[in-house]
Amino acid sequence: MISVRFYLVVLVALQFICLGLNARAQQTRLQSLEDSLYKVNSAPQFIDLLNELGKEYIFVNPTKAYSYSDSARVLSEKIKVFSIVDHDFKSPINTLKGFSELLANNFEMFSKEHVKSTTRDIKNYWAIP
Repeated sequence: MISVRFYLVVLVALQFICLGLNARAQQTRLQSLEDSLYKVNSAPQFIDLLNELGKEYIFVNPTKAYSYSDSARVLSEKIKVFSIVDHDFKSPINTLKGFSELLANNFEMFSKEHVKSTTRDIKNYWAIP
């Protein structure tokens, strides 16, 4: 007859095996997520992946989890700042482009004084008040 002690030993051994398999599967998933960081094509996708890694690592390595989450937050803020700066620069640059195209395409149409005035306006456009 098999004793209760034997069943307990088998049960504990099975639990350790399951924990080991689960840990190995989780480690494989984390490695797969980290590898896919190098294959991402867009910033929003990269941020989502960093957030996912942060959530996955919270149980394995909290320090690494916070690092991924902070990286995602910082990258998101950086993208917002650059989009604002990009928009703020596009308008003046497009204005200057329009001025210069108008001047180049219709140079004979304008008087010398008008060309001088327009180029002075372009120069003063960038002056810091």
